[in-house]
Amino acid sequence: MRVKISDVFKMYGITRALNGVDIDLDKDISALSLIGPSGGGKSTLLRILGGLEIPDHGVVCINNKEVNYKSEESLLDHRRRNGYLFQSFNLFPHKTALENVTLPLELVHGLSSSVAIETANHCLDRFELIEHAHKLPFELSGGQQQRVAIARAIAPGPSLLFLDEPTSALDPEMTGEVLDLIAELKEGGQDIILTTHEMGFAREIADELIFLDEGKILETGEPKLLFSKGEKNSRLEKFLSRVMRY
Repeated sequence: MRVKISDVFKMYGITRALNGVDIDLDKDISALSLIGPSGGGKSTLLRILGGLEIPDHGVVCINNKEVNYKSEESLLDHRRRNGYLFQSFNLFPHKTALENVTLPLELVHGLSSSVAIETANHCLDRFELIEHAHKLPFELSGGQQQRVAIARAIAPGPSLLFLDEPTSALDPEMTGEVLDLIAELKEGGQDIILTTHEMGFAREIADELIFLDEGKILETGEPKLLFSKGEKNSRLEKFLSRVMRY
């Protein structure tokens, strides 16, 4: 995975979420983690990379292909090629776990009902959810709901998997369960871009870290360098000292 971002700005009313973001990751990586304080711009940047938000200005290239935000058709194609997972699960409450996975396979990706069911069952079985296939979301634990959401995201075979704070709504045990699953996906060859407040996890899974604050990229590099004292700028050091204190 290669990522190039040039002079990207994004405003929400009078709030400047991204303020001239520039980065050129001209090397093959499989996991990119965006870290930083709340409101620093990481979720906005993730959504722009995934084509879920349109920048006010700037250029984004992923794997040497520019994301065309001016063409709705091109943008929809970009979204279809990728998978998305959000902190609030976003499962359809009136659909079973199986139906939550099959519905986008049929409606968005055009698979037949039989192929969609076969694909969904395979994904649910992979994540140890097959016995819960016919349960509604309220009948599942938070960790199980998030695993269903992951199954839905990867069922179409996405080029990239975008994860926005995938464990923020989970308790510590369920958090570990979901993080283990994400690590397994990376080991299996899935390219991932994620935002997270789990610094230990970011350090272990990411090939490259981006630190954002106030809509700007202040640091980027390999985790072992950014987490070592000699490589931090003052803002990153202050941030890490706070979030890793306890």
